[in-house]
Amino acid sequence: MSLRGNRVVAIVGRPNVGKSTLFNALIGRRLAIVDDQPGVTRDRVYHALSTTSGDVLLVDTGGLLIDPRDGIELGVKEQALLACEEADFVLFVVDGRIPPTTDDEAIARLLQQGQGRVAVVANKIDDESGGPLGLAYSSLGLGDPLLVSALGRRGLTPLREEIARALPPAEAWQTDGDATAVAIVGKPNVGKSSLLNRLVGSQRSVVDDRPGTTRDAIDTVAVIGSRKLRLIDTAGIRRRSTREEGIGYYAYLRALGALERCEVAALVYDAESPDLEIVEVKLAQQAMLAGKAVVLIVNKWDLIQHGTAESFRWKNLAAQRLGFLRRVQIRYVSAQTGRGMRALPGVFTELAARRSQRISGDRLAAALEHVRTANPPPSNRGRLNRLRSISQEPGQFPLFRIGVDDPAGLPASYVRYLRNTLSERLNLDGIGFHLELKQRPRRGR
Repeated sequence: MSLRGNRVVAIVGRPNVGKSTLFNALIGRRLAIVDDQPGVTRDRVYHALSTTSGDVLLVDTGGLLIDPRDGIELGVKEQALLACEEADFVLFVVDGRIPPTTDDEAIARLLQQGQGRVAVVANKIDDESGGPLGLAYSSLGLGDPLLVSALGRRGLTPLREEIARALPPAEAWQTDGDATAVAIVGKPNVGKSSLLNRLVGSQRSVVDDRPGTTRDAIDTVAVIGSRKLRLIDTAGIRRRSTREEGIGYYAYLRALGALERCEVAALVYDAESPDLEIVEVKLAQQAMLAGKAVVLIVNKWDLIQHGTAESFRWKNLAAQRLGFLRRVQIRYVSAQTGRGMRALPGVFTELAARRSQRISGDRLAAALEHVRTANPPPSNRGRLNRLRSISQEPGQFPLFRIGVDDPAGLPASYVRYLRNTLSERLNLDGIGFHLELKQRPRRGR
């Protein structure tokens, strides 16, 4: 079963065969979402990959060990096997410089029992002389292997073409006209389904006070007042630490899929919770990286002694743990009593409108001039490093291209200042936007 709304390609194989290198080479960047539990072998990585037949969700997994020695290795094995069950297409990566190992053969037998399509990818084939060894993996019974060098970026185009051929064309999601797409995400038992039901005024999702009721993302289109919303309810995302929580890992993937196709991410928190866990921080980071508008919804506000002091505590908590969400809106609600709920549709549509706005050249130029005047970039090796120009690129979320003398010479602290100032001057607080710093030739060259 594939993730709803996504075509999933999983990368599996023994440790140290170059799975993560291949993942990074395919998407063209270095990316990792790291689990908060100890053990780097448990890192999980997911990213959209564009193919000629549409986007896919590419999933990297830890090294698959047939005979795990401890709980961590067992957890990695379970995650990799779940990836195979969930995927529409599996890339089985092997080390093409050596003959098939007994573990390779055992993994091949496991993959043959699955229902998804599998391709063997013989990695580390740096030149034509390595071809014969790589082709020896046809003995695994999964077809002729694809010969690649992830590190040398060799053979990647045929691999992308094979992924496109192996999957049916992507189905476009219906936009329902002017409906604003809102993904409701958060940990289990914070009241996400109750929030949706209160918004639409009917029992559209299963509500249960036991954590983990909702597993698949559920779309509900509703007209609330004068506003049309597509509300995407998702499973609760919990910290992953044991073998039994494997289903939570794929709930997280489904939440990522929901974030990919929404305009606004409604991050729901429990008002009684004393802190924000790492998984909640990661969801907020992913929403911003995906270019979404974000609103924090503190639910169950009726269950605490609320007031100015408690609101101030939540604002401080968001500032400390979610500092990258500069001046994000925080809404205090009760899905049970209806407190604060009537304002949410307007919040969603207003955020979506600001996310999709086209900003005039005059406003962009004025914002950049304010940056240059208030705090110009520091000199680089004694030379001025000027901000030359700014433009907004076309797309579904704000992407700004800034011309600068030497992008590499801008300290990270200055780039943060630049982002924060543009966010304030261009009314983009709570909006995930991207900056692209491009080198502009210095005058007189």
